[in-house]
Amino acid sequence: MNFLTKINFSDVVFFKRWQNKGFAVFNSLRKVVIILTLPIAYLAMSFDYAFCQSDTIDLQSITVNSQRKTVYLNQDAKLINIVSQNEISASVQDNLTDILDGTIGLDIRSRGVADLQSDVSIRGGNFDQTLILLNGIPVSDVQTGHNSFDTYILPELIDKIEILQGSGVRVFGLGAYSGAINIVTKTPKNFQSSVTAEFGEYNFHNYSFSTLFDNNKKFSSIIGIKYSNSDGYCENTDFQRLNFYNSGIYNFSSATISYQLAGTSKNFGAYNFYTPKFPYQYEVLNKLFGSIMLNLPNSDINASFYNRFSDDEFQLFRETDDWYQLIDNFWIRNNDDTAKFVENSYENWAYYKGHNRHKTIVSGLMLNKKFRLKNLGNLLLGVNIEYSQIRSNVLGDIADTIILQNGDILTQKAYRTNYSAFADYQIKIQKIKFSAGYNIIYNSHFGFFQSFGTDVSFNINNFNTAYISVNQGIRLPTYTDLYYSGPSNQGNADLMPEKATTYETGYKFFKKKTFLQSALFFRNGKNTIDWVKFPDSTKWQTTNYTLLNTYGFETCILQKIDIKNIEFIKFDLTLLQQTKPETEAASKYSLNYLRYDASLSAKINLFYNISLFVRNRYSLRNGSYYMPDDTGNLLEIGYEPVFLTDIKLAYSKKFLNDNIQAQLYVSANNIFDVKYSDLSYVQLPGRWIKAGIKLTFVR
Repeated sequence: MNFLTKINFSDVVFFKRWQNKGFAVFNSLRKVVIILTLPIAYLAMSFDYAFCQSDTIDLQSITVNSQRKTVYLNQDAKLINIVSQNEISASVQDNLTDILDGTIGLDIRSRGVADLQSDVSIRGGNFDQTLILLNGIPVSDVQTGHNSFDTYILPELIDKIEILQGSGVRVFGLGAYSGAINIVTKTPKNFQSSVTAEFGEYNFHNYSFSTLFDNNKKFSSIIGIKYSNSDGYCENTDFQRLNFYNSGIYNFSSATISYQLAGTSKNFGAYNFYTPKFPYQYEVLNKLFGSIMLNLPNSDINASFYNRFSDDEFQLFRETDDWYQLIDNFWIRNNDDTAKFVENSYENWAYYKGHNRHKTIVSGLMLNKKFRLKNLGNLLLGVNIEYSQIRSNVLGDIADTIILQNGDILTQKAYRTNYSAFADYQIKIQKIKFSAGYNIIYNSHFGFFQSFGTDVSFNINNFNTAYISVNQGIRLPTYTDLYYSGPSNQGNADLMPEKATTYETGYKFFKKKTFLQSALFFRNGKNTIDWVKFPDSTKWQTTNYTLLNTYGFETCILQKIDIKNIEFIKFDLTLLQQTKPETEAASKYSLNYLRYDASLSAKINLFYNISLFVRNRYSLRNGSYYMPDDTGNLLEIGYEPVFLTDIKLAYSKKFLNDNIQAQLYVSANNIFDVKYSDLSYVQLPGRWIKAGIKLTFVR
């Protein structure tokens, strides 16, 4: 099917968006972080190097050097976007949701603010189809994709964020159905410490502290702590959050060992998050993550082990002194308002029984070995084993043993183990680069399945490259997909894994100060999982669609401007369209994608060390959502076009031989106070003004 016939370009409205989306330094990846799930290739360019230098730079000569393979920027057969530290520091907000929002091909649908909960998807996929990694280690949530983007790390500790668009299971592993996001932390080169204090409307406070140090190249470490809170922009949107991250690298003569330790704790009012019938929802979530990695560069061997722990409590009726209280086994508000699923019903089944509690454990082991075949190319072999388990009072099968959790009994349990092995081959013959891979997977619950992929790029000349690729994606149902049962939702234990094959062709242009990449793709999804509501049902339930086709066009143009006060200009454009067989069921997530998304980005240096960052965005979401009327009937409401503007004004100054750097800033999100939502009935804040100070000490 011809993609160009699927989109009516006369309906496309182009607006400019000022969004600082740069391209990061990929002089080399961190040696100790190259493990089984890292991608075959990364596209990158140095933001500092490309935009802050006055001399001419030949961008196509920059290479990506990793333990897996070396990639020349203009030869990689994938569309990859890189968000650099320069862009992160210039952004209006100090959270990854707002930093990444608007990136080409990326759709971030937020519930609330400050990274409390965001559904992240790539190329029209859903929040369960994007794999999230931290320094190459998978951190996606097995309970639900709603919790996958629970970022542990301070943005100022991030070196770059790599966004792979397109299926990549053959190397990334399960979960990279429509793409993957890898957050790469900094490698310390000296001692640096920072403190930040930020204040804003709605009694918002944000405090952070970070330290980076290097001990003569033998040991280096980074530490970051962040606390934020707010009374909320409307009722039941208050929150508190604490993040902690620490990593270290030990360098020996023949080996490198590194570790990561991270945690996040948050509690927040979840107004309308999952259903408007019961708006006073609340959630408490605690996570702990750790990994250790071994790299033997002389043997081309990498190994890693990781653990993730999660403790989640969801309250459909918020239990505090100001909301609902448990009195004589009933949740009471204002002495006479008893929590019920059905109004005016006093049957026992109609009352709220208690909160949902879940504890998950994930353990994984990854090992890979590269074989250098000289003129015959390179062969990469790897294995991956991952075990996951959930204990819950609502998810899973009845367990043989029970455990207590805050006075509640966790009677249910589910677990599964994934075993996978992959092989990937790469060779370059004159101007043609070819790679192909195969991944075989066994899951203790779903059995055997497999994926493959192949990429071919042709280097037309030093500046122009064309490519084609075919890659498969696989995603297993989450425990929520399989088992969840509530007043408005019903899981399906008979779900099967969803699969997709993505066909892509693209073009890249690199020349001095100009960068361009474009891609045209088609993804054929089978057994696609979605929550649907049938006309004769009162609940949303999970099911496997037989087919979901996605057509897309993406382009990114980056140009350094030879004007003193303008650092760069970057234009992003994404056009998508999806089709599926006609059905009488209403869909909750499928076909609710960003049909049009256009942006224009820039950072402007004004005078006296003052800089201005401006971000505008136009987007139009396809699909609709359902809101109950006064009688309880569902009304279908279509999404409206959204145009948002954010700005940040900053003043920077250095003292004591540049050993102390100070920055004062004020920012305004949604400066025109637009009323909008990313996810159906979850209203997002209007204008939100904040101001802060950051002090950095360098030695």
